[in-house]
Amino acid sequence: MRALRAAFVLHLVCFALLLAAQPPWPAMLALGAGFGGSWLWTRRHPALGFGPRAPIRLVWHGEGGWTLHRADGAALDAELADDSIVTGSWLILRFRLAAGGTAARLLFGDELAPEMLRRLRARLSVA
Repeated sequence: MRALRAAFVLHLVCFALLLAAQPPWPAMLALGAGFGGSWLWTRRHPALGFGPRAPIRLVWHGEGGWTLHRADGAALDAELADDSIVTGSWLILRFRLAAGGTAARLLFGDELAPEMLRRLRARLSVA
C-alpha cells in the first residue's frame, strides 16, 4: 500500500504542477486526462499485486527456480532475471517465465514480516 500511496502522491504533484503552469485549456484537459489514465493503469498494475495476472505468491525452490502463483489460479515456473533490484526496503523482482514472457512483482517492506524480508534479501544477495 505504500507503493500505491507514493504513486498517488506523484500523480497529484504532477497534476498540481500542470495547474500551476496554466497551459491552454485543450492542453490542460488532454494532459489531465493523461494523468488520470496513468493513475488508473498504475492502480491496477499486476506488479503491485492487482488483477488476475498478478503474482500473489512466490515460491523459491532450493535449486534456484521459482514458482509464481497468480491471482487467476495459474502456477508458472520461472527464473529470476538478472535485472531484479534489491535496495533498501524495495524489492523489484523480475522473472522470465518458462512458458515464455515475463512477470514482475514490486515488494515493499510492509508486505512481509520483517524476518521474512530479511531472509529474502539475504538469499537474493547471495544469488
